[in-house]
Amino acid sequence: MPFLFALDPISFLIGFASATIFWFIISRARPAIEEIRDNLKTRREEAQARKTSSIEENHRRSTLRRAQGMHLAAQLFALDEIIQEPLLLAPPQRVEPGRAPKFEDVVTQTLPYLHTWPEIAAIYQPQTLTLAQAISGGVNIAIIGQPGTGKTVALAHLASLAANRSEKLGELKYHVPFLIHVADLNLQKRFKKYFRPYHRSIC
Repeated sequence: MPFLFALDPISFLIGFASATIFWFIISRARPAIEEIRDNLKTRREEAQARKTSSIEENHRRSTLRRAQGMHLAAQLFALDEIIQEPLLLAPPQRVEPGRAPKFEDVVTQTLPYLHTWPEIAAIYQPQTLTLAQAISGGVNIAIIGQPGTGKTVALAHLASLAANRSEKLGELKYHVPFLIHVADLNLQKRFKKYFRPYHRSIC
């Protein structure tokens, strides 16, 4: 039997009106939905920022507390109460072919650059750098010297400056410090095979 299609005008009008009203509501509600979505996204980002900020602040306080106790008189004084600004022996100026050397004072021209014995040059007040000056420009440095010359205290002082967001560090004050002592790494246990010849020579 052939299929006879019959269109009910009333049903068609009701369906058409319902669809029109539905899409009208959707078009009107779309800006509100997008605004709600943006608000939820903003709240999630703010919550994440607060969480990250809280973790960072706790880490800064922990680093500061540890740095302030990394000296011999830690039971009596905090490091900031007795610290003298650590100074590093400035390296010699680079000599490049075709360029006139920069001016050097008499001390720099006379004394050899003995980076392992800075106390010898310290008698004659050579050119020095603060820790903030030494690490400016994103350079990597290694502080070397004889035992007791203040390497650990210098790093603890630098960590304290970073933890306190000191203006002395310039743009570096926004960096998060991580203060790790070599004794915390337990290198002797991890690389025991490299220490065996040394132990045998002592025994």
